[in-house]
Amino acid sequence: MTEPTLEQVKRFAEQLSPEERGQLWQHLAELPDSGIKTIPFPPLPKPQPERISNATKGKNNKAQNRPDETTFNIRCEIKDDIVTYYADEIGVFSTRFYPDNFANVFLSKPSGSFLKVSPEQRELFYAAVRERLAKEGLKVSNQQLKKVEPAALRELELRLIKESVEHATKQVRENLPPIVKIIWDRVLKASFFSGANELRDKVRVPEQKYSAEKIWESLYQPEWELLKTIARVARGGLRKRKSKFSWSKSRAIEFYRTVQSLPLISKKPLWEYALEQLRQNDYNATTIAWLKSHPAFADIPDNLLKEAATKWRSYEEQSKNIPANFKPLAFAFRHACHKLSYPNQAYNTLRKRYYEGKKASENKQ
Repeated sequence: MTEPTLEQVKRFAEQLSPEERGQLWQHLAELPDSGIKTIPFPPLPKPQPERISNATKGKNNKAQNRPDETTFNIRCEIKDDIVTYYADEIGVFSTRFYPDNFANVFLSKPSGSFLKVSPEQRELFYAAVRERLAKEGLKVSNQQLKKVEPAALRELELRLIKESVEHATKQVRENLPPIVKIIWDRVLKASFFSGANELRDKVRVPEQKYSAEKIWESLYQPEWELLKTIARVARGGLRKRKSKFSWSKSRAIEFYRTVQSLPLISKKPLWEYALEQLRQNDYNATTIAWLKSHPAFADIPDNLLKEAATKWRSYEEQSKNIPANFKPLAFAFRHACHKLSYPNQAYNTLRKRYYEGKKASENKQ
């Protein structure tokens, strides 16, 4: 009896049912020399009832939404560096982390020397080495130690790099579920909104479609709680040591010049441009997100643009003029303080220092 050829095996596989092919694939993957790595995935449960009632076509028909239509019960399971992501107890994604590969990617990158030794440190180092070798009955000169110094420093550098990469790898492994959640939560929600709006088109109720603002708010809601878990940031953010800040002539000049150096967009000061765009678009969240994506706003404090939009909208709705402490220049002051790591102070104080800096800067010229 002749052995089956590869072509015969292929033809045989075509005759199998999907379930049998799955069993055959699993068998091949389990062979010791197959080189196939599989990710176990939970079987799909029985079909669930429709969550949005069937609606016949017609302009007066409305899709019946369940109260938690945009909410899913999300759960992550982790086993052997594999995270399975469940939505309403149905497995929808699996992500595998390869810690060894993750570490090797960083360790394989060549890096230049970064350890520098001062003459005082070198003398202490040489003395410690000589003392250690003397206990073993060995003597070395400074010239001999100088020859091996570059190799010793490089070995220390590589060890420090290895320890830092191992720490980063450990952090990823320990936080795989929140990392996967960050990635797939948006994918899942975006897919839902796409399908929900498509359904509303099919049943001819476009007025019930989710707006761009609603979709943006759901997809881009703050993820800081997840991120600070991974980064091991303490509650309230990184703490800075309190130090007494006092204004000086040089700081006032620096403050004035930083405000003046804020970018122009369409030949308008940054924050005046923001007010114009927000006013034209009803201060909606999409416009805030669009402005924040502009490189000119990359270094603003968290929520400063949102705070400005809220204040400006409030005064416009009341048909009131925006007071000086909430005008674009006031937010430019706060923006500059953030860039300089100056403490945020009252508007009148910042305005006074701004004009002091302006005058001093002009006198210098």
